[in-house]
Amino acid sequence: MDIRHLFITNTNLAILDEASLTAIASKLDILDLPQNRIINIPTKALAHLHSTRILNIQHNNITVLHGKAFAGMKQLQRLSLYGNQIQQIENNAFEGVER
Repeated sequence: MDIRHLFITNTNLAILDEASLTAIASKLDILDLPQNRIINIPTKALAHLHSTRILNIQHNNITVLHGKAFAGMKQLQRLSLYGNQIQQIENNAFEGVER
């Protein structure tokens, strides 16, 4: 599939399975997941998004950024977490992000 911008908003989406994005990972440039019910950064699902530049997870229910939360997202340039309830950011939360 040749999907470059995936936009899923205002749903009951709470969890992204590890393999849920692998079929589109190589070409996905923008992943927009605002206004859902995500409680944790889906680290295992994001690990395959080596060429994704923009990740928007605004207005979800995220409270903690765990270590290496975005590992594998080597081209990540813009990350939007606005509107979450983030209370803790572990020291190595952004380890693996090269930009």
